Formats: sequence, C-alpha cells, structure tokens
Amino acid sequence: MKNTLKIATLIFLFTLKVNAQSSKITGSWLLTKIVLENEEKQIYQVTEFKPSGKLVIMEREVGAWEVNKTMDKITFKSERYKDFNGDAKIVSLTKKALVFLKGDTRYYYQKINKEQVIKDNKQSNFVGVWKVKNTESIAQIVKFELPDSYTFVHVISNEETDTSNGTWMFYPEEKELVIIGFLRELKGTYKVLEQTKEKLVLSKDNKKFVLVKEVVEAVERLTFEYEDFPEEPLEESNSPWGDVQYMVEALSPIQSLEFKRHVLLPDVNTFRSQTEVSKIKVNQDEQSVKFTNYVISKTDTIQFSENYKGGLSERYNRFFPKKEPFPYSVKGVEKVTVPAGTFECTVIEGFDGETKIKYYMINNLPGVFAKIIREERDPFNKLSYTIQELVKINKTED
Repeated sequence: MKNTLKIATLIFLFTLKVNAQSSKITGSWLLTKIVLENEEKQIYQVTEFKPSGKLVIMEREVGAWEVNKTMDKITFKSERYKDFNGDAKIVSLTKKALVFLKGDTRYYYQKINKEQVIKDNKQSNFVGVWKVKNTESIAQIVKFELPDSYTFVHVISNEETDTSNGTWMFYPEEKELVIIGFLRELKGTYKVLEQTKEKLVLSKDNKKFVLVKEVVEAVERLTFEYEDFPEEPLEESNSPWGDVQYMVEALSPIQSLEFKRHVLLPDVNTFRSQTEVSKIKVNQDEQSVKFTNYVISKTDTIQFSENYKGGLSERYNRFFPKKEPFPYSVKGVEKVTVPAGTFECTVIEGFDGETKIKYYMINNLPGVFAKIIREERDPFNKLSYTIQELVKINKTED
C-alpha cells in the first residue's frame, strides 16, 4: 500500500513538473529569424502554442504541437504544411526565449507578453497616421492603432495601391519598435532614434527611416442618391456658363489653371495629392476655347486629356470643360475658399454614371471650377474619393 502511494505521488510530482515545463512553451511567441548553414533570414511571424495543442501562425491554425516528457523535443503535425511535420530538438528554453533545431534549421523565438505590449503601445505616442519620407515610391503611409494593429498603404502609381495589415509592439526600455506582417518595405525590429509628436526616426540595418505625422482631415461625404433628383430634365439655366461669348471673354486673359487633386486612401483615412495643370487657348475670331490638361509628377509631365468648345462642339454643355451630370440639381450659390482664393460659386450635385459629383462653378469665370468632389464604390464596395481644388490662376500679364 505504501509503495503504491509512493509511486502515485512520484507520478503526480512528475506530471506537475512536465506541465510546469510545458507551460513555458504555451503562449504567444515571435519567430524573429531562422538560421540554415550560417545563412540568417529574418521572419517576424507570431506563433501561438495553444494549451489545447493547436498551433496557430499569424492568426491561422496550421496544425498541432506536443512536447515530450523530458522537455527536449517538440513534435509538429500539420495537414496543411507537410514539410513542417516531424520532431524538433529544443536547444534552449527560458521564460523569454525559445530556440529549437528542426533538420538543419534553427528557429529563434521571443516570448510575447500581450498585456505588457498593450500597456507599452498605449504609452508610446505612435498611434496615428505617418508618411514615410525617404522612399522612392510615390507614397508609403502607415497607420498605427491600438491595441497593436497597423495598416500599411504603398502607393505604387497614380492608379495603383497595395494595402497590408499586421501588428506592432513597442519596447520602451530597449527603445525598439517591432513591426510584424507580410511587408517587404517595413518589417522587423527598428531602433527608435528620435520621436516627437510630428516626427519619428527609425533605424534598421544602418538605414534611417523618417516618418512624419499626417493630418487626418474631415471628409465631406456625398450622401445624395438617384431618387433625390427630379425625373424630368431641368430647364435651361441663365448661368453665364451657358454663354460661349462670355466664356471666351472671361478666359482670354488666362494662360493656365493649376489644381491639386487629392485622392483619399480610405484604409488610412488620409490623402495623397498630385498636381494637375490646364493650359487654356482662346480663339476670339472662332469663338472657341481649348483646355489641354496635364498631370505633373516629380519626374514627368504627361498630357491626359484635351477639351474643346466652339462651333457645334460642346455648344450646349453648360459644364464645359467637364461632363454634364445626369441627373443633377442646383443647390444654390456659395462663397468657397480654396488655395487660389475665395470665389462665388454655383453648387451642383449630380451623377456621372454611378459616380457622385459635386461641382463648385465660379460664376464670373465660366469654365473654371473652384472645387470638384467625386465619390463612388466599385462592385467590391471599395471607396474611391477625390477632391480637386483650384490652386492658382496664371494670367497673361503675370
């Protein structure tokens, strides 16, 4: 009887010891790197060793794990990733670090204390929208949110963006920022060299990254719908925009118009901007006007459209050089302030196909828009939103 009790006690104590050792592995870990034949590769993926035995990598369940009784081996099983099946030898295990050898590859993990991460992130002052300055891309924007998520938008071209998400952790004692995700441009452990409310300087692999705080402005959403407009076409307006002769006279002194086109990046709720220029050519003898439109970048000037009004061409378009919306309604007259100044404008709301439009038409300069807002959603409910503002009027005598 005494021997039976003694054996049961030993088994119980051994089980406690195994569970205590196993609990060192249970939890969230950051895979920082793998080393194969002295070749090191940084990874930065969150791996969760669940108490239930499930293995979760970057929030996706990939298989199961089990540690042996002597705590020197982890066995992995995965239907999804067959190459990951098998045993791994535990090389080192502490409260903060785990290293195991699987085949010829060493895996290096760092323990994540989620409660401490949330606390440190909250006190970091990183929360907000930042633009990466020293980049060859048109724009790179990162938005840090609490408790630990971020959104990264890479503006590849004027028409193409790439958006990705992940997590971030700040370690105040080490002055390090860890960015975790599937990014190539911004991933890994960064030293925080400088931090103010408006500027953040990071360093990694002897390269500095300068981030500046972006101003998140309120967006005027266009809430009207098709059913808000009258079914019958509107009668002709007495607006000077319908008078070709008056347009020719008003635009004769003007050489060009400069605009800023602001494109909303909805994932980070901020804008990227590009410069557009409309060169104006007026022929008083023929009573015609031509707008030649260019987009200006750091490296190039590209013509993207041309608009002509004269004779029968665009004769009845009271919104030239833009398209006439349908349906539309006149909302009234407002004084509108843009970088080019303050103007009295006729305000129009309407549709161009499925795109909502709001025109601010300068009354005494027919053909010149102070501001244009366009908003639409694609079949996947992705928002497209732009604001075009008049920046400068270049006249002949300027």
